[in-house]
Amino acid sequence: MTKVALFLGAGASRAFGYPTTLEFVNELKKTLGILEKNLLNSILKSPKVSDIEHVLQTLDPILEPNSIAYLSSVLKGSKISTETLGAEADWGLFISRCEVLKQGIITELFGQYEFDSTKLGKIIDCYTELYSI
Repeated sequence: MTKVALFLGAGASRAFGYPTTLEFVNELKKTLGILEKNLLNSILKSPKVSDIEHVLQTLDPILEPNSIAYLSSVLKGSKISTETLGAEADWGLFISRCEVLKQGIITELFGQYEFDSTKLGKIIDCYTELYSI
């Protein structure tokens, strides 16, 4: 069975006890290792990244199989030395940390926003008009 999450943002589910995206990120950081937390913080500081959805959109092209092969062939032996990984590291470690971060985000999304059937009545009442579309 495929898992699906309706991720509306802007506090759409706050009234039902689900965290805002800022609260989500703060909780996510508690579950990440130091390298993944540094990577997340670096991505969030980027000018065009404002929320966790943008973080995923940033990670996806990096982790696309053709991108990994391309980066590996072009940058083989290159080192990156930024606050992202805390010290000089190779691109393989960077890709690995991106994979761990993405999986951590996905796991936390489903954990924090898991459907709670006891809230269904309240949700239906609140969003009946949206559902009718």
